[in-house]
Parts: sequence; C-alpha cells; structure tokens
Amino acid sequence: MKLLTSVFIFLAFASQLLASCSGGHCKNVRVTRIYVTLDGITRISTNGDEKKLSCNAENGIYIHVDPQAKNYDSTFKLLLNAHNTKHPVWIRVNESGTCKLLYVVSDK
Repeated sequence: MKLLTSVFIFLAFASQLLASCSGGHCKNVRVTRIYVTLDGITRISTNGDEKKLSCNAENGIYIHVDPQAKNYDSTFKLLLNAHNTKHPVWIRVNESGTCKLLYVVSDK
C-alpha cells in the first residue's frame, strides 16, 4: 500500500514538473483559473509559469481569450472542460505584446 501511495505522489509531482511555458506556448498545463467579467473580458491562468512566455501575461499570470473570436464558444467550452476535469492542455499564444490565446489543444 505504501508503494502505491508513493507512486501516486510521484506521478502528481511529475505532472507538475512536465508543465511548462516558454516562447509562445504552454505545454502539459492545467487551467487553474478562468476569469470572466460581465464586461466581456475572459482570461485564463495555468499551473505553468506564464512569466516565461515571450508575450506579456497580465499580472504575470493571465492569458487573454478574445470573446469576439469566431470560435470563442468552442474554445471556452474546451478550456472550461479542461479546468473542471484537470485535464492537461497545450496552449498557443502570440509572440509579443499582451498574451492572447491563439488556440488550445487537448490530447488524450
């Protein structure tokens, strides 16, 4: 039983170690916060380090999700599902300026 518990603890920490952000993407990250306002602002943060992105994450942690984007509803549903299930995703953002979500990938 101790071995099984140790394996689960190791896997939990290993998944944290694999989560990373750099350049224009975050890989193997979990969506840890979804921030939506009544004024139409949507932002997300992950368990990766958004400060390592080449764009400027708001407050060092937020990536903007444009509610005017053509495929916003499907993208938001994917992000919300990943958030609720703690399923890791791969996030692509622009390379400069304010960090804006370009697309998100969920693998199984």
